[in-house]
Amino acid sequence: MNLFLIAFHSLILLPTLINGECKEFYLRMTPEHTGCKHRNDNCLVIKEGLSLKDRKTILVEHNKYRNKIALAHDTYDLPPASNMMKLEWDKELAAIAQSHASQCVFEHDCNLCREVDNFMVGQNLFSKKSAELKVAPAWDEAIGIFYDEIKLITRNLIESYVPDDGVNLYGHFTQLAWAETWKIGCGYTAFRIDEPIYKTEELYTCNYGPAGNIIFGRVYKNGTAGSECPPNTVRSTLYPGLCNAKRNGPQLPVFSDVANVLFLCDFKAKCSLKFSSPDRAHIISLYSGNYLSVRLKKGQNFVITLTEVVSSEDGFCVEFRHRMPSPQSGIKFEVEFYVPEMGWKSDVLAYGINQWVVAKFDVQWNFHTEIRFILTVPKDSNLKYIDLNWIAIVNGHCQR
Repeated sequence: MNLFLIAFHSLILLPTLINGECKEFYLRMTPEHTGCKHRNDNCLVIKEGLSLKDRKTILVEHNKYRNKIALAHDTYDLPPASNMMKLEWDKELAAIAQSHASQCVFEHDCNLCREVDNFMVGQNLFSKKSAELKVAPAWDEAIGIFYDEIKLITRNLIESYVPDDGVNLYGHFTQLAWAETWKIGCGYTAFRIDEPIYKTEELYTCNYGPAGNIIFGRVYKNGTAGSECPPNTVRSTLYPGLCNAKRNGPQLPVFSDVANVLFLCDFKAKCSLKFSSPDRAHIISLYSGNYLSVRLKKGQNFVITLTEVVSSEDGFCVEFRHRMPSPQSGIKFEVEFYVPEMGWKSDVLAYGINQWVVAKFDVQWNFHTEIRFILTVPKDSNLKYIDLNWIAIVNGHCQR
């Protein structure tokens, strides 16, 4: 007789590293990044890793269910999805997922612990215990259980996600169905346990990017399947309800309406910017575009000057998307405004939380204005990074 016990989780070190390297970016996020962890020496591994068959099963099962959701085929009265992406395999997500599974601990890692430079990462977990020592991965079962949570989903949850209560679980389904997610990578480990009935535990980890289960976010858009595929995607021929990514995936514009945009630099092309120390800045390319990464050692600063003078009769809004350490790091990020005809200068401070955030500052005058961004690291600080994804000047008041 075979005995099994199933459990699962979802979200809102001297052997060699499991992934062979600990990327500098991972350590920027947190010293506890899963991609930097060694195997758990206390784990008695029976089987570890994925076969090509496993990888194919994971993709087929996920996309089968996503296509079903998009077409509203037997989905408990849920509406169809107009913008559902087809999932693709991602080696980096898979490497971190395998590192997580190889810890042999059935708990989520922290959000920053699995983050990659391309996007924030969501996670689904599944655990299965057996009285047998010989086991084989059952990915179709794990993913099917994620999907079965559809029975608890309402139309309101599709329009505005809120976390489950920890009892009536549905977060696995909403991550599986999150329309804007288009990358996946998974890991698997089976290991010995010493329990009265069970001898083996299997841990299944799947990481998803960009992350779903964003509080108050929309799981997917209601509409005819495939009718609102994002830019740089096409309707899938294999899964008619899904959108297939072209090279580098969906490319969403910074602003949907550019009529009021006076200036925009997204670092994809040459911008009207001047750098004080060009050797301290580098352009990093991601799926979604580029960003400027500034590396500053102790006591150094970096100044970005808009070479175009800004003016608007209605005033203007300075917006930028940035990522920098928290204020406790001592980094100073000033935005300086200078009005030449009056000889008047003012500055404001921007702050960070080690995540991408958008800062907005209203300028309520109609004079010609010079704008500078001044980044400074304290003399007693170690190496710091400040990243800028885009800078924009928009006519009129800032839209909150």
